[in-house]
Amino acid sequence: MDDVPAHEAAVCAAPGCPVPLVVAVTGHRDLAPAEMPGIRERVKAFFRKLQAEYPESDISLMSGLAEGADRLAADVALELGISLVAALPMQADDYLEDFATPESRREFRRLCQAAAEVFELPPAPGNTRQAIAADGRALQYAQLGVFLCAHCHVLLALW
Repeated sequence: MDDVPAHEAAVCAAPGCPVPLVVAVTGHRDLAPAEMPGIRERVKAFFRKLQAEYPESDISLMSGLAEGADRLAADVALELGISLVAALPMQADDYLEDFATPESRREFRRLCQAAAEVFELPPAPGNTRQAIAADGRALQYAQLGVFLCAHCHVLLALW
């Protein structure tokens, strides 16, 4: 804080100073279809509670945009006006290969376009883009999990 003038430091430390709140999501890719409406409502209630409790804070959701939990939370966040940050475990073109259907790839692209920011994690230490294409995906997914946990204030787990 040495570079911040004293009057600015006091303003930032004042009670009620809006601090951005980052929520990250993790969870199953294969949520049971019959349970999705209930999960969606609970996620919506969770975000609404955060909005009510922290009305002056910008809330954002950080998601890997995988099928299932990641996308459900992303859709709910966008519906409620919460900004979406897409944190991809690898380059988007490589990641698209993990989505089996054209519908899933379209949904991924739609969410990337709706995101306020999209960034791709580099290859994990010891991994290369060539290795990712062959058998290094698990390392990238592990790196994403660590990244999400390290860069959020709240981790929303949908299991």
